[in-house]
Amino acid sequence: MKLGFIGVGRMGQAMVRRLLDAKHDVGVYNRTAEKAKPLADAGAKILGSLAEAARYGEVTYTMLADDPALEDVVFKDGGLLASLPKGGIHICAGTHGIPVIRKIKEAHAGKGQVLVAAPMMGRPELVSSGTAGVFASGPAEAMDKCRPLFAAIGR
Repeated sequence: MKLGFIGVGRMGQAMVRRLLDAKHDVGVYNRTAEKAKPLADAGAKILGSLAEAARYGEVTYTMLADDPALEDVVFKDGGLLASLPKGGIHICAGTHGIPVIRKIKEAHAGKGQVLVAAPMMGRPELVSSGTAGVFASGPAEAMDKCRPLFAAIGR
């Protein structure tokens, strides 16, 4: 599957590597571009903006540090809300508070987009070994579409 991935810190790097190993076409965006360089060497395409990541494939993954970072990526000009196509799926993999997840889910729904909340349980080392947990929830159709991505990353 072709997908955009935003946030390639330690956990995001491990996730992207698993996706690349499973032969997914991954475009990555990180506000600190040099963090994405090792992923380019592994086969990921470096993207220049949030908007480009939102439109790169069928799904856009985020793995961000905290609620303010997630809200910024979703709501800023050129962010996911403005750039994800109608019917696009945003998989939010970070551990975020229920209020911000509800707010983002409602905002995506208002634009005809879908949020799948899929926080990761485990550290980057567990992701690298494929043994981290993925706790995903969202509409059944979106979950079915995203299952190969979840399977590539963890259990």
